[in-house]
Amino acid sequence: MRNGNNVDLSICCGTIIRMASELIQKLNIEGKDSGYLTILDASDGRLILQVQIGICPADKADKYCDFSLEKAKRVFETGDQSSWQSRDPENGKWGGGIRANDHILSFSGMPELADEALSLTIAERMGWMTKQDAAAIASISGNNFLSDILYLKK
Repeated sequence: MRNGNNVDLSICCGTIIRMASELIQKLNIEGKDSGYLTILDASDGRLILQVQIGICPADKADKYCDFSLEKAKRVFETGDQSSWQSRDPENGKWGGGIRANDHILSFSGMPELADEALSLTIAERMGWMTKQDAAAIASISGNNFLSDILYLKK
């Protein structure tokens, strides 16, 4: 998604946003149909994309936005593969962020394992990691959502 790689960012972003929306709908978690997606450059932590997916309830939007960015930044800062590795619910640090080679993805708005599964699935479908890499990261959290979402028809 870097300009230097001659990749059209608008096309990638549109694809990612559409994909995230479809995955949230397919997961069909009652009352959880929106959130924030964050993507950072894994080499230097620069923000590539932060976008609301769906329409977040007004009283939750800022929280989801902040949590999504925090998870991604924490993965960058710790060098971990998953924000689950530094998860600390007592201090508002949740799972849902992952490292996918050159990118760090994070979602907030659903249960944290679903957030993580959505991040992993987007990374896999964008070609930023393999299904095996996604499964390895999911094993850190014992994420059972991944098999439900990763193998849904595109």
